[in-house]
Amino acid sequence: MNVVILAEASVSNAVAEALADHTVHRVSSVDAASNVAAPDVFFASLSIPGVTAFASTVDIPLIAIANDDTPRDEFSAVLSQPHDPEAVRAAFACAKRVIDYQRAVDELYTLCRARAKGGAVSSRELREARSSARERFQAVNRSGIPPLKQLLR
Repeated sequence: MNVVILAEASVSNAVAEALADHTVHRVSSVDAASNVAAPDVFFASLSIPGVTAFASTVDIPLIAIANDDTPRDEFSAVLSQPHDPEAVRAAFACAKRVIDYQRAVDELYTLCRARAKGGAVSSRELREARSSARERFQAVNRSGIPPLKQLLR
């Protein structure tokens, strides 16, 4: 996965180490973050100027690096212990569940469009795609992520 980290150097290093299996881009400003091609997940420290406004424009999972009492309605997760590798991986797992759900919905939408245009999409394929999207939706809801309508603008 393509991960963008917008945070102070020590936090950025800790998050990058915890996510060593992924492609990590460390940036120092909101402008630089918005210029990264095809990101999957953003980790952003709320202490960086402009991050809160930036969060409302991002249509991929954004994990806020802040304290535990930060309102969660704009973020996929809040990471209050960025130097704890397990906490970083848990926040990332929440973001991955949102990504899996988004992909399942995209696949279902593509199949529905193809079928509407007379494509050779079977009822079985549609059922499987609906089931997959439903399972991923339930996984997101069980994980305590804020309501999807807020995350998937």
